[in-house]
Amino acid sequence: MTALHFGGIPATPMMVADEKGNTVLLSTVDGAWTEALSRNATIVMGGSSMLALYGANARDMRPNLIHGTLSTAIKIGELLAAKEDAAIRLDKLLKFTDGVELFRGKLTDVMRRTVGGFARGTVTLEGTAGDAGSICRIEFQNENLIAMRDGEPMATVPDLITVLDQETVHPITTEELRYGQRVIVIAMPCAPVWHRPECLELVGPRYFGYDFDFKPLRQVAEHAD
Repeated sequence: MTALHFGGIPATPMMVADEKGNTVLLSTVDGAWTEALSRNATIVMGGSSMLALYGANARDMRPNLIHGTLSTAIKIGELLAAKEDAAIRLDKLLKFTDGVELFRGKLTDVMRRTVGGFARGTVTLEGTAGDAGSICRIEFQNENLIAMRDGEPMATVPDLITVLDQETVHPITTEELRYGQRVIVIAMPCAPVWHRPECLELVGPRYFGYDFDFKPLRQVAEHAD
């Protein structure tokens, strides 16, 4: 699930290594085999591994990379770490990323399970403040896949869905979600390249088993308004 894959750059030769010193060198016929073999190697290694893949020269990389991702990540970190009120930091974050606040609530249930090397599960939130009386459900597979309000999708992959602590506005990863946390759910639009039909086939909600199509975040937000 990278732009390099859609640019025709092969993932292999690929090195998989663990902290014990084990290494596996993969040479595969396509991306699906790369995913399957490297994931199984990672499971045997204890669920965590280090990877080196998508080797290419600058000429091939330049047109197939999503430019600005590192500088964007650094800027988001600076905004979240600033010595300002949480509400101000959240507002700046949403403006910088063109993001949308989806829901505020209290976490009332977390269901987790491990399937094929993925941490999958469902988070349930009861709305507070302006969202009181509504229920938000977030489904994840390592990362957040969909966010729904009262059964209707608010945001889906490949747009980015993030859960923030209400007091600190710091992100809470799926493995850190706990009963009783008071959170803010936001979504940020993905890079435009992921709107291409061939990309959505691999990263859209139907790929993960959901019976609806991807709608860009702004379209969903405008419809809700």
